[in-house]
Amino acid sequence: MDPALRFALLGQVRAWRGDLEVDLGSRQQRAMLAVLLLREGRPLPVDEAARELWGDDVPRGAASTIRTYVYRLRRILGGGPGLITSSGGGYVLAVDPLAVDVGLFRHHLHKAREALRSGDTSSAAAGLRAGLALWQGTPLSGAVGPGSTAHRVQLEQMRAAAVVDELAVSIELGCHVEAVSELTALVSRHPLRERLWELLILALHRSGQRAEALAAYRDIRRLLRDELGLEPGAGLRELHARILACDGPPTAPITEPVVTPTPAQLPADTADFVGRSPEIAWITDRLLCPDGPALVGITGFTGMGKTALATHVARSVRHHFRDGQLFATLSTPGGPPADPGEILAGFLAAFGIGRDRLPAAVGERSALWRTLLTERRILVVLDDADSSEQVLPLLPGAPSSAVIVTSWRRLMDLPGLRSVAVGPLADEDALTLMGRLAGHERLRAEPGAAEGIVAECSAQPLAVRISAARLLARPRVTVHEVHRQIREDFASPVVFDEDRRAANTRFEWAMSRLAPELAGACRRIALCDHDLLDVPAVAPLLGVEGTEARRILEALVGVHLLEAVGGGRYRFLTLVRAEVRRHAAPVATV
Repeated sequence: MDPALRFALLGQVRAWRGDLEVDLGSRQQRAMLAVLLLREGRPLPVDEAARELWGDDVPRGAASTIRTYVYRLRRILGGGPGLITSSGGGYVLAVDPLAVDVGLFRHHLHKAREALRSGDTSSAAAGLRAGLALWQGTPLSGAVGPGSTAHRVQLEQMRAAAVVDELAVSIELGCHVEAVSELTALVSRHPLRERLWELLILALHRSGQRAEALAAYRDIRRLLRDELGLEPGAGLRELHARILACDGPPTAPITEPVVTPTPAQLPADTADFVGRSPEIAWITDRLLCPDGPALVGITGFTGMGKTALATHVARSVRHHFRDGQLFATLSTPGGPPADPGEILAGFLAAFGIGRDRLPAAVGERSALWRTLLTERRILVVLDDADSSEQVLPLLPGAPSSAVIVTSWRRLMDLPGLRSVAVGPLADEDALTLMGRLAGHERLRAEPGAAEGIVAECSAQPLAVRISAARLLARPRVTVHEVHRQIREDFASPVVFDEDRRAANTRFEWAMSRLAPELAGACRRIALCDHDLLDVPAVAPLLGVEGTEARRILEALVGVHLLEAVGGGRYRFLTLVRAEVRRHAAPVATV
């Protein structure tokens, strides 16, 4: 990228080459540039760009219009074809993050958080103020489209969180009176944001206005009870208790709040959890990212341990989410997807809102849920989501909260979602898992057979656990013999052993969630004897043209039935191919 180029998104969408501002053209063309910049060097597929610009009402010829915008932006910005490059059916604008005011804002926030962690409050305050000084009004002004609207909300949430952080740091630096003035104005505009009230009460107390601080607590408590039927959250209650404990009795009688239990719904961690260190580090960083509400996706084929990974990470960071941790299962084998309205009823009940006070419509329940969590810091785990439509009403929206969503497929249309795909365990981790369950000494006595079992299982955690259970149930049978049985099981069209039925049921459920045409295509492709597949090999099997064959292959990658290995080639995991072939007989002659 040309180092002379600079971009602004925290106000009007603007660009400069050196000191000269560039005319970016139409509002929709500005939106296209904004979306490319917000991708931060990641590819923007054409169909996703279309949804950003037009939402669900994508016009005919949208791809051609997008190409025109890209062509014009290249010419306007002066970077030629190398500025915005084509990549994987989309476009990439490789931009230095510090050349965009959003990236510079995040940089200042990151430095401020680092300073806070090291105890340098003055540097933290300077960083936050420098970041907030970059804002020049409503973000993405001059850009249109549903995508710009959604990104605008996210950016405003980032700014709101930074304002709160800056006020908190100012109070720590002794600027109590100035903070009181600004916080008083903020709570009048956002009367249900508990964190703002918490800072106001703290600033009042530290400036010697103890009576006013206690009166403010009474005000927010009354407001929460009248509007939502709730008691204040943990932060406000703890602050109130500390003020009561200081300097003798309060100046006015205060009724002690009813303590509402803090939700702690996370399942128990898996005692024999192994591996996944890179994924754990990545997910943890995203959950604790200071740039607004974190929405993290974990995708993968059935049995890969998505739920175990989500639970493991959630439990490791739960102390960062003092106002509660919630868990909901959105799909179960053989049943319909869970109703978001019912999930919301359960979530709201966890905070003391009974069914007699619930709105009937899902949208109204979702609005109440977001209002409830405006300034609370919670972690939500949504397990096995079936669709984006099912997830959207359940998202908190508060910049201080975080969500983990596990799903059998990539949920491309959830705004702000960053996903990680989980595949098989590393072979050594799979052996460790099997050893913990079946006994390390037994596996070490027959290492080749143990490695063979892991290979047959494609190091899939569920299959490894089932194999370990078979070893435990046959203490007098050699590991070599169990390996032979497992190999024969996968070759058989019939499931004989009970310990395989659970995995078979889960696989059948995974296949049933596919569109019938895609499931049928998958079964036909699995009958091909080639280890590596490509479009020329697959198109004749399916009786389709090359373009349609590629679309089907990519769709199967999207639901984790195939792996893309580069060079236009694909492959099945050994386990997946065996399971698909087991179910391929009904379509083999079609």
